[in-house]
Amino acid sequence: LADSLVRNGERGAARRAYDKAAGFGPAARCAALIGFARAGLQSEVDRIVQSLGDEDPAVRGAAADAAALMPGEGMTKALVARLGGGADPGLLAVLAKRGGSEPLAAVLRAAREGKDPAARAAAIRLLEDASRGEKGAAQAVEVLLDALGSGGEPAVAAEEMLSRLSGPAVTSAVASSLGGAQGEKREVLLRILGARRDPAALDAVTGAVKDASSPVRVAALGAKLQPLRHQLVI
Repeated sequence: LADSLVRNGERGAARRAYDKAAGFGPAARCAALIGFARAGLQSEVDRIVQSLGDEDPAVRGAAADAAALMPGEGMTKALVARLGGGADPGLLAVLAKRGGSEPLAAVLRAAREGKDPAARAAAIRLLEDASRGEKGAAQAVEVLLDALGSGGEPAVAAEEMLSRLSGPAVTSAVASSLGGAQGEKREVLLRILGARRDPAALDAVTGAVKDASSPVRVAALGAKLQPLRHQLVI
């Protein structure tokens, strides 16, 4: 009934119906939270945010979905306020799905400054969702390239993201950083370029094939630039 009211533009009546349904048990409460968000009922932003801490995991999950769906800056600001400069992975995941400058800034901060390696790695993996557009991608790549040298799980996550993020600017940034990289980081960058399979990486990989370091040469030869492998000059 409430969904039907929303489709007919009767959002006030829909809100009352969702509100009543929310008292019928956890399943109905989950449906009501999603309904509030789909209807864009800004009066329910605080209710959804508070439900992120509910004792019932199903309700928490529905609240997270609702928080990601709810249009408007009000939800973004409420989530950022709840995060409070921290690195709660659940809140960061919701913010990443929402996108925008504030969510990206929160995820970047956690990816760059997180003290716990597992939490930092989790934030790094959220950059794929959070970094939309050229400007966002450029900011993400800067943090990811820095994380490659940190070792451990953050470095693994950074390699994974740099291999997956789309766009020629990402390939260009990785290829450019290859020139100043040393040792194992140089090998990692070559693996990333191989995984990206971007023709723009051909010159960088070809040059590394003649590197003085044997492991780097091996990494360059192993780069799977699959329509380009036949063009490599050894």
